[in-house]
Amino acid sequence: MKNNVVRASFVVAIIGIISKIMGTVRQSLIAYSFGQSALTDAYNSAYKIAFLSTVLLNASIVMVIIPIMDKAKTKEGLEGKNRFFNNASTLVLVSNIVLSIISVIGARLLVDLVSPGFSEEIKNITVDLVRIISPSIIFLGVSICLGAYQQSNFIFAPYAAVGIINNIVFYIYLLIMGKEASIYGLGIITSLGAVAQMIFMIPFMRKQDVAYKPHLDLQSDYMKDAMSMFMPLMLLQGVAQIDVFVTNALATNIETGMVSVLDNAYRLFSAFMNLFVMTISTVLFPLLSEAFNKKDYTSIKKMVRDGMDFIALILIPASIGVIALATPIVQVVYERGKFTALDTEMTKAALIGYAIGMLGNGLKVFYNRLFISFQDSVIPFINVVFNTVSNVLLALLLIIPLSFRGLALAQGLAGILSAVLFMYHFKKKIPDIHYKTSIINFCKLFIIAAAMGVAVHYIYETIVSYIGNSNLQVLIAMSGAILVGLVIYIFGIYLLKIDSVIRWMDHFKKKVKR
Repeated sequence: MKNNVVRASFVVAIIGIISKIMGTVRQSLIAYSFGQSALTDAYNSAYKIAFLSTVLLNASIVMVIIPIMDKAKTKEGLEGKNRFFNNASTLVLVSNIVLSIISVIGARLLVDLVSPGFSEEIKNITVDLVRIISPSIIFLGVSICLGAYQQSNFIFAPYAAVGIINNIVFYIYLLIMGKEASIYGLGIITSLGAVAQMIFMIPFMRKQDVAYKPHLDLQSDYMKDAMSMFMPLMLLQGVAQIDVFVTNALATNIETGMVSVLDNAYRLFSAFMNLFVMTISTVLFPLLSEAFNKKDYTSIKKMVRDGMDFIALILIPASIGVIALATPIVQVVYERGKFTALDTEMTKAALIGYAIGMLGNGLKVFYNRLFISFQDSVIPFINVVFNTVSNVLLALLLIIPLSFRGLALAQGLAGILSAVLFMYHFKKKIPDIHYKTSIINFCKLFIIAAAMGVAVHYIYETIVSYIGNSNLQVLIAMSGAILVGLVIYIFGIYLLKIDSVIRWMDHFKKKVKR
């Protein structure tokens, strides 16, 4: 099992890297075609509204059905697991159809609530886009259910790859149309991408020992267990979306393009953060569920400590590196076509605000899935309420002196506070878990990463001063600076003797030699 998990982590990480790179290129193509304008504000706002039900329902159900499927299989074998899967999948399908219809009918009201600062013309365009994109949640719901079943069998690659399929669909349209692309065409492609993801997943399910048979029984014991977890979890996701829409509403009242500035910066931030956090969380989730059902607290504590150390190892230098190289990162990814140098400066400022809270937000995501794997949705709910209130209050305080930069910084700071609260609650749940070693490692990694960040910034500036600042030259300078920074970071790890990381590196060397 351990070797399978290592292989699964590697495969998911590689697929995730490819998917995130492709996603970044997709956003670069969108920026090339549309820049950061009122039209992209309309699309980004419509996307959030249309996919609200996906966040509320689909993202919640996958975290519920994996542990319940494991429970059903333990008690009734494969037949019980498959029966529950068909039951849950049918509920998701019916719910998504209803929610899609509600989104289409209520589009105007939703746009007025989420984007109050838009002009009447842009509001009308946003309403049209909501109605175009909303049906895609039906197909995404099916894909998520199929992915959950495969993850419960420790098969992670197919669902990890759906992002690649989605990006390919966007590429076809954006590369063909270029600057002639229409915002309505982008909405249609968004829906077609969801259909493509579902079609991609179906052949992989045929290899599993399950056949989908529509079946809905809300009175079954497993369904009652799922609903008891699902309702507070859906409420949790709903509360979590409040700060998203509050931020969106505040941004629409600053000036045109601010929604797109924040969204473009956040996508870069989340690409760095979610890649590794979601990889390790996805792989550990079924293992943690299984360990919790068996009351194997020794394994749980080890997986949690290793997960925290791994996240810190990646996200601490990533956050410092993003802050040090924010301008060239945004320039290389976005600055072309209708995306101007002024757009780069604004997006850079927002990206720095988000990056400050990268480790905190990463740990928050990790601990959220951790508690859900324990079939505990109360602590995540308490935490998300705290995070939402913190984010909204900080946003209202910081928007006056810092404008849109304050909205990004508010989310970064709220993530840090939320992570601390999660760690406190987990300590109460498992009192004999100790954070001292991990916190010392975090401090050491921050020291190393700070030195790395200073070196990377000055090396980049020096190289650019010699070779120039075109996009290609900036990319070359960044690559050289990052390579030197990586050497400094690895050397620092050995110099400050971060035991867990050195142990992983030595283990990796032995694997390579074999």
